[in-house]
Amino acid sequence: MTRSREEQETIVRFDRASPLATLWTAAAPIAGKWTRLGYPVQVERYGWRCEVPIRALTFRRLGQKPQDGEKQPVPPQFLKTKAGGRAEG
Repeated sequence: MTRSREEQETIVRFDRASPLATLWTAAAPIAGKWTRLGYPVQVERYGWRCEVPIRALTFRRLGQKPQDGEKQPVPPQFLKTKAGGRAEG
């Protein structure tokens, strides 16, 4: 079955309770890229899913190209958790 471009969505989900982000896509080229990058991709009925450390995600300023070495680590307080796995805050 061929999906329209609108149906080939990609979702990135994360919260402060877990150090992992869940990535899901219905686009085969995106799943292939994740596989080439070494992400642990799992095939599902309607797409592909993987979990990666939140630290693997980066956000860039719109309209600017990143310079070498510009990637900043996630601040330590972002990932600290209290006993029982609940995030501080």
